[in-house]
Amino acid sequence: MDDGVEIKRTVTPEKSNTTVKHPTFGKISKPGEYLKNLADALSVNPVEFLTAKPKDRVDTLLSAIPMRIEASQISFVPADALKSVQVNLDNHAMIVLEALRRVMYDARTGVNRSLKDKQATARQLSETIPAAPPAGGWKSQLDTPSPNMS
Repeated sequence: MDDGVEIKRTVTPEKSNTTVKHPTFGKISKPGEYLKNLADALSVNPVEFLTAKPKDRVDTLLSAIPMRIEASQISFVPADALKSVQVNLDNHAMIVLEALRRVMYDARTGVNRSLKDKQATARQLSETIPAAPPAGGWKSQLDTPSPNMS
C-alpha cells in the first residue's frame, strides 16, 4: 500500500491465510481486524449504504472523506454573516461551508425581498404622477400655494 503496509493472502486447497506487515509496527497479530478497520461501510457494503437513512449516508460519506477548514480559509465571508451563525471549525468542512452558505443565502433573500418592496413602492408612486404637466408647467405648481397650506 502507499503507506508501506504489506498485505499478503495465500490460498491453498486446504486453507487461506492473510498476513499484514506494517512498516512501523511489524507483523499485525489480527490481520482481519486491521483490514476491517481500513475499509469503510461504503466500499464494504454498498447496499447497506444505499438503504441507510439519508443522515446516516451523509455521516458515512463525510467520515470517509475527512476534511477540516481553518479560519483563514473563510476570511472572505463578511463579518456580519459570521456573527449570525455559530461556526464550529471542529466540524467537517462541508458542514461548516453549508452553514455559511445558508447564512449568505438567507441574507441575499432578505436583500432581494427588500429590493422588490422598494421597486413596488416606486412603481406605485410613479403611477400617481400625472403623465403631462398641468397648464403653466410644473414650476407654476410649485409657485402657487396649495389651498390646504394657508
